[in-house]
Amino acid sequence: DLLVPPKVEIKYPQVNFKELVYPRLKSKVLEVKQKDLLFSITHGIYRNRSRLFLQNRGDDNICPNPACKRENLVQDIHHLFCTCYKVRAAWQWTRLKLLQLLTEHGGRPPDTSDTDFIMAMFPKSRQEDQCIFLVGTYVELIDKEVTKKQKDLLVNTVIGALKAKNEYVRRRSVPQVTIPLP
Repeated sequence: DLLVPPKVEIKYPQVNFKELVYPRLKSKVLEVKQKDLLFSITHGIYRNRSRLFLQNRGDDNICPNPACKRENLVQDIHHLFCTCYKVRAAWQWTRLKLLQLLTEHGGRPPDTSDTDFIMAMFPKSRQEDQCIFLVGTYVELIDKEVTKKQKDLLVNTVIGALKAKNEYVRRRSVPQVTIPLP
C-alpha cells in the first residue's frame, strides 16, 4: 500500500470509516457547509484553541469563555461542541434526542460517547438520516453562533433551526427527514 490511511483511521482503529463515517459525511440530507464542518471535525482540523496552541499559533489553549477560563478548561473539539458553558444545555438536549433516535422500540440506549456523535461514529440505526441531519445542524449552529458570533447556544435556538431546516428540506428534492420536536 502506497497510500497511508488518514490519521483519524489510525487513531480510532475500531471504527470502520469507509462503511460507517464517510458515507454519513456525504449524506444527501446534509448541506455543503455541514459536510465541510463534519469532515474537518472528523479529521481533527477544525479550528480550536488547543489545535492552534499545538501549532504555536495561539497564546494558550484555554477556552476564552469567562466561566471556562476560571476553571482552566482546554478548548478542544469535545469542549467546544459538548462541554463548554456556552453549549452545555443545547448539547444535552441534542444528545438526548440522538439517543432517542438510536434507541429502537424503547430498548437500552447504545453506549455512545460525545465524540462518537460529533465525529459521526455512532452506531447504525434505522434513523440514519435523522441522526446525521441533527448532528450536521448542531455543528453548523456551533460554528455560526458560538465560534463566529461568540454567543451562547440555547436549546430553543437548536429547536428553531431544526424546525426551519425541516421545512426547507421538505421543499428540496432530498430524502425526507422528520425529527419530532416540542
